[in-house]
Amino acid sequence: MEKGDYAMNTEKQCHKIASVRKNILQTMEQPIETEFLVPEYCPDIARILKCEMTPRLVSKSVSGGTMIIDGCAEIDVIFCGEDGKISSVLTKFNFTKTVDDPSFSDGYVMVKLKNGHLSCRQTTARRIEIRGSVCIDIAVAIKEDDEIICDIEDQSAQLLRKSETATTELGFSEKTAILEEEIMLGAGQPEIKYVLRQNAVAMVSECKIISDKAVVKGNVKVEIIYCSVEDRPVCHYAMVPFSQIVDITTEGEDCTAEADAEITALDVKPRTGGDGITNYFVVTIKLNVGVQSFCESEIPIIADAYSTKYKTELATKDLMVKKRVDSINEKIMVKKTLDFSEGQIMGVADVWCSAGANDVRFDGKEMIISGMLNVCVLAYSAEDCPEYFERNVEFEYRTMISEAFENMACEPKIYPVDCSYTLLGSGQIELQAELQVCANVYIQKKVPCVTDVSFNEENEMGDEAIIAYFCDKGESLWDISKKFCASLQNIKEQNNLADDIVNSPLMLIIPRM
Repeated sequence: MEKGDYAMNTEKQCHKIASVRKNILQTMEQPIETEFLVPEYCPDIARILKCEMTPRLVSKSVSGGTMIIDGCAEIDVIFCGEDGKISSVLTKFNFTKTVDDPSFSDGYVMVKLKNGHLSCRQTTARRIEIRGSVCIDIAVAIKEDDEIICDIEDQSAQLLRKSETATTELGFSEKTAILEEEIMLGAGQPEIKYVLRQNAVAMVSECKIISDKAVVKGNVKVEIIYCSVEDRPVCHYAMVPFSQIVDITTEGEDCTAEADAEITALDVKPRTGGDGITNYFVVTIKLNVGVQSFCESEIPIIADAYSTKYKTELATKDLMVKKRVDSINEKIMVKKTLDFSEGQIMGVADVWCSAGANDVRFDGKEMIISGMLNVCVLAYSAEDCPEYFERNVEFEYRTMISEAFENMACEPKIYPVDCSYTLLGSGQIELQAELQVCANVYIQKKVPCVTDVSFNEENEMGDEAIIAYFCDKGESLWDISKKFCASLQNIKEQNNLADDIVNSPLMLIIPRM
């Protein structure tokens, strides 16, 4: 047999492994510059209390290497009028951004909008100037296939087989839905004059896979602060249910899916009933439902190989294996007493908050998430003047995960579900914030594996049929058998061994034939 002939005839079975690589491409800034007049029904501005901006991704479209992003910055300015009452004005700044990148055509493009800087000033008694920016984070999820060898059909081949459990991201799907709901005021609530502040949070309660579709159910919590005909702020809350069917990518029966929902547009309009009383709202919500599908699978890996008859050449690589080890979806309560100066707060118009995670760490099987709650308080002073305050509240969430591993990581999502308060006196508010914590815990490790193998010319073996080898405690039988080009199974049988590691010093009989 000529050198190289055997390598050409070696039959190998290969296994393809799908993985998703996420490339963080860039963060862009969209300038927000606008000015506007307050509506006629509002009084002149005495002083601005609070200006907040909510960026929303209206749509994105990708064609080849070009993406068009349509967004909207909702700007809500709450102010004290010359009449000493709380008023507000809501304006929307629409924008379009075109981004070019050749990798857009290689995978799925993900876009996230977040607040940049924001400044707000009163230029006249009825005019407001806004200067700020929205940050646009762009990433591309690219699906890749790695090929590794999982078997070699040759009697002389010795294979070190291993198996790794991996969580593979199969794909991400989205669907847009429009929800419209009439929300009636409760019994005893005063008539609506105009809307002061509006907000909505989408919460997914269920995501089930049926065939190649995900059934996603949840609720949108709508918070409306309105000015009553009595010129006092009134809070009203409502839940709007939603249910959507989203086409997803699946592989077999071991697939799971996780869903998220994001508000991309919110419109709240007061309406007057047949009795002439303005006692309900028409709420229109544009909702984007995203579903990530996963598959848990066992990957057959050959970590090492050799032949008992031929010289062996191996090609190896480190395979990145990602495995989901736990999933967290819990509600937690954050309680805090907020202190103010004596007489600063005699009444509260509204309290709302936002939340985020600052740090995640692991202590054995315990996961610890440190976060920050930004609390906004719209209140009345002892002189019945509107005032606005902000407080940052640190919180910590601890939970036990199923098992402790090295190199664990997660990116939690935290958002407020409910924010309630009790006014304890003129200097204190007891806050109770209910937060939803969602987190997938992963481990990611490098696993050495064989990607190609070739058997060439025959080994130059001695004439010995049996070799006596004196080994030490802790030596690997695989390393020993590979060193002498012998069969691992024959060594175990000849020496009556069951384990792959030598437990004590001994003399091994190594059969060569």
